[in-house]
Amino acid sequence: MKVLFVVARALEINTSSSIRNRAIIQGLVDLGHTVEVVSIQPADKHDNFDIGLRIKGVQYTYFEPSKIASVGNRLRSNPILNKLRVWAYHAYNNIQIYDNTKTWIEYRGKLRGNQYDLIISSSDPKSSHLFVKKCFEENILNNTKWIQIWGDPFALDITLRNKYLIPFIKKEEAKLLRAADKIFYVSRLTLEEQKLMYPESAKKMESMYIPYTKEKIYDEGVKREFQVAYCGDYTSNIRNIYPLYEALVEEGYKGVICGNTDIVLENNSKVKVSPRVGVKELDKIEEDSTVLVHLSNLKGTQIPGKINHYSATNKTILFILDGDQKNKKLLEEEYGKYNRYVFCNNSKEDIKQSLEMIKSNKYKVINKPVQEFKADNVTKDMLNKVGVD
Repeated sequence: MKVLFVVARALEINTSSSIRNRAIIQGLVDLGHTVEVVSIQPADKHDNFDIGLRIKGVQYTYFEPSKIASVGNRLRSNPILNKLRVWAYHAYNNIQIYDNTKTWIEYRGKLRGNQYDLIISSSDPKSSHLFVKKCFEENILNNTKWIQIWGDPFALDITLRNKYLIPFIKKEEAKLLRAADKIFYVSRLTLEEQKLMYPESAKKMESMYIPYTKEKIYDEGVKREFQVAYCGDYTSNIRNIYPLYEALVEEGYKGVICGNTDIVLENNSKVKVSPRVGVKELDKIEEDSTVLVHLSNLKGTQIPGKINHYSATNKTILFILDGDQKNKKLLEEEYGKYNRYVFCNNSKEDIKQSLEMIKSNKYKVINKPVQEFKADNVTKDMLNKVGVD
């Protein structure tokens, strides 16, 4: 089967959504399908650009970024101008439904004449879905099943800054959903919310796991200092890192916290704090750590993809619950069935107690990869729900 996979942000830009998309594509390849990826030409000056992330055997078709995006990419190398670029980017997103990747859809005509057996568009960004919708409306693509994969919902996206845009976003989101043959959300909680918000499309909606591509089995016989690692962004309005940080500092645990943020945490002799790091350094941190931390969001139904990526390892995973009581209960029910995670609330004392019990080996969880999250299993299940093989 020949699959067209559309995602506006190039897969060589290493983000959580790109990790998920690469895993889905790898799952398709492993199942014997031919995949063509269509995306915007990646900016090699991007902090998270990594040419080594391309998947063997996949055809990549790149479309040029908009003129505005091209200018923005050139500004990245200048620290002062890059700050201006970031400010302009956020200002634009505050007044527009789609981000600045929307303009890439003007190149959609380049796909004319191409034949595919299945179309998959995946966020984020959401303009990935708009691209395909426009292609169908103009008969550039036709008579092909279309799957939409949503990492984050549109109107309910917790990163949305301008709440006045919500009525317009809901109208646009409804149009996108009506156009698809099948819709997948990577959070069962989000799925239920979306069914209530868009009942006319509810029968097409399903949930899927965030997949991982390969298992990571570390030699537990190697003696290492007890180390706790949180590697992910922690913007203050999305996630609260303070209880974890304070627990590590007060108990004197060795810790690593790396990710983009809008707050300042101080390094000390035990806890190392840094911005995002590259893939190789991230793998090294993971290998050297005893506990990998998943930190839930403060609100909403979105689940950070980090939990599924960590589930590919045999490391102990501390699952820190946050948000309202209903969501915390649903999260613990959803992930607790695997007997894989140590759960605690996002409070300093709860985290201290959980880490002490992990260190004393008083928790009985199974530290092995969760097979349900493996890429080929996730992809096979997705295709079965669509009715293709």
